[in-house]
Amino acid sequence: MHHAGVIDPTDHGSWALTPDAAPAPRAAGLPAGLREAYEVEGELGRGAMGVVLRARERGTGRRVALKLVVAAGGRVDPARAARTRERFRREGEITASLRHPGIVRVHAAGEAEGVPFLAYELVEGSRTLEDVLGRGGEPDLARRVALVRDVARALGHAHARGVVHRDVKPSNVLIDAEGRVRVADFGLALAQGLERLTATGAAVGTPYYMAPEQVAGQRDAYGPPTDVWALGVLLYQAATGRLPFDGETLTELTGKILSGRHPAPGGPAAGLAPVVARALRVAPGERHPDGEAFAQDLDAWLAGGAAGGETLAWSRRRRLRPGAVAAGLLVALALAAAVALPRGGEEARPGLALPVVLEAPADGHETFEPTLEVRGRAPVGAASVVVRAGGAVVRTAVRDGGFGARVPLLPGTTEVDVEPIDGATGRPGPAVRRTVRRLEAPPWLRALAPAARPPLPLPEGVRFADAPERYVNERDGSLLAWVPPGAYVVGTDDMHAGQSLTPGRRDLAGFFIGIHEVTWGQWRRFCAATGRASHRAFIGASAARPFAGAAAGGGFEPGDDHPVHGVLWDEAAAYCAWAGLRLPSELEWEAAARGPRGDEYPWGHRPPGPDDPALCNVEGAADGFIYSAPVGSFPAGASPFGCLDMAGNVWEWTADDFAATGEPPGARRVMRGGGWDEGIYYARPSYRDGARTGQRSEMLGFRGCRSP
Repeated sequence: MHHAGVIDPTDHGSWALTPDAAPAPRAAGLPAGLREAYEVEGELGRGAMGVVLRARERGTGRRVALKLVVAAGGRVDPARAARTRERFRREGEITASLRHPGIVRVHAAGEAEGVPFLAYELVEGSRTLEDVLGRGGEPDLARRVALVRDVARALGHAHARGVVHRDVKPSNVLIDAEGRVRVADFGLALAQGLERLTATGAAVGTPYYMAPEQVAGQRDAYGPPTDVWALGVLLYQAATGRLPFDGETLTELTGKILSGRHPAPGGPAAGLAPVVARALRVAPGERHPDGEAFAQDLDAWLAGGAAGGETLAWSRRRRLRPGAVAAGLLVALALAAAVALPRGGEEARPGLALPVVLEAPADGHETFEPTLEVRGRAPVGAASVVVRAGGAVVRTAVRDGGFGARVPLLPGTTEVDVEPIDGATGRPGPAVRRTVRRLEAPPWLRALAPAARPPLPLPEGVRFADAPERYVNERDGSLLAWVPPGAYVVGTDDMHAGQSLTPGRRDLAGFFIGIHEVTWGQWRRFCAATGRASHRAFIGASAARPFAGAAAGGGFEPGDDHPVHGVLWDEAAAYCAWAGLRLPSELEWEAAARGPRGDEYPWGHRPPGPDDPALCNVEGAADGFIYSAPVGSFPAGASPFGCLDMAGNVWEWTADDFAATGEPPGARRVMRGGGWDEGIYYARPSYRDGARTGQRSEMLGFRGCRSP
């Protein structure tokens, strides 16, 4: 009879990879930080307190087994929350400290919106040792023994680093596609320097593989020999196809474990009897001292059919009488306690005195990537480095004095602590702390080349638009484009003096600029918000011929989606101040219109041809408009940065003074872009003119700009 479950009531459950597991959860059900860091591809298994998902790490593309502790309702069980979180955190820290080909690696650990998670390497095409040792499994005895030997060697690596697994069983050992063992699930592990999570007297483990000290709940007696007992059970299964201890009830089973009595393996496996007998001694001090010693015995048996010399000598001393193993439980526990004491004569060794030298990240580093690169140089004597970032713990080996690791980042500010680990003592050295910030950004921004991205975070009042490479000025709803810093071509030599800037390249800082000219609808909302009286649209009207409506031949009244016109310079500046914008300089305006190549027109190097699509609204009705056109009516005429109507429609104010003979400074300001009633010559982005700041014009409007 096989007893399910574990004795410890605080255990979070085992993680069997079952073919009939529940359907994969929707990615939308994951915490936002995990959805950004991982793409869920399916479900691998489900336990009483959680689920294991197959996922792809977006930052690296690698596949992981994403382990989440969640109850049926999607939240951590409140009754166990603190203990569960701490155990999960410890599992990640312990597993990350172990670097061995026979141990499943952990890539990241942490907590997202109250849900603890671990990202393990995904062991593709894996079976478990349970599949091999069960009926219909591996028929070759030597192969089964070799697998148990490899498990022991992996555990020996953990034992040498002060880690005791405490839950060694076939279902916690994966076998990858190449036939190599991978020990998993250190959720119940003990490690030196970590506080206990179970009270003395609590039995922790899986019953069939629990050592006597686990059955009795004597935590102070736990040590590497506790795992050796479980290895002895695995070896017995490999040798005989049966369990050494069984019972119809839990009481019967634990009684047999405490007695230590079991039949010895026979037949082809008889040479393994001394190894099994030593591993399954009730007193921990009489077992193999650790997994490596156990593995060496199996190396000897695989090479010559007998246990190693030390175990054979032990066997002769003990005479291998199974019935004589019945030591009293109190004696066993006393011996176990003695094993747990430090060896006498050892002097405390000093730890590392120097911290790591971090090359990345810099303090205050900001990123929108879901993972963070941490790299640097370790002090002499450090064997590994532990990186802690917002609950995630990653341990990486030191190679040639250097180290590197990637850790997951949740949105917001995270303190990253990096500490070296002494290779001789296992103690940490001085920690170095960096504060980093992960900024939230849409996928399209992450796909842009770094040079095309604006500085993050975005300015207050600016947010990402849904459309790629578009930003929204929240106060007035203006759609903005980002013009990155660089050297831009301005001016031309084929115009009269004053009608263009001196030709050349000018260095500009990056800036945002409106995709469209400010519309009548935006202008009227500004006037309503500020209590300002709006002037009236008067295209086609004049003092001699007042506006009387298009039907009467008196002009045209534009709609809310047309560019506002007739705005004084001071009024345009006031609108921009209210909206959190500013008027662009004429250099900024020209760079946004001509792009990085310095094209003669926003759409390229030649004027519109008869076979071209309509590119701009200038003199005449051939473009479809007699007067102004709704903003954005000519998408084919967009500038390299996506700005529209930078040729024609309405002239646009800029921030710069237009010096005119006989007029005081500031009396005129530069206007750019041409209007609906003028030829293409004036709509060239390099052409400049000046308008009096106090005079309204039916062809003069503006667009906003802002610095990052």
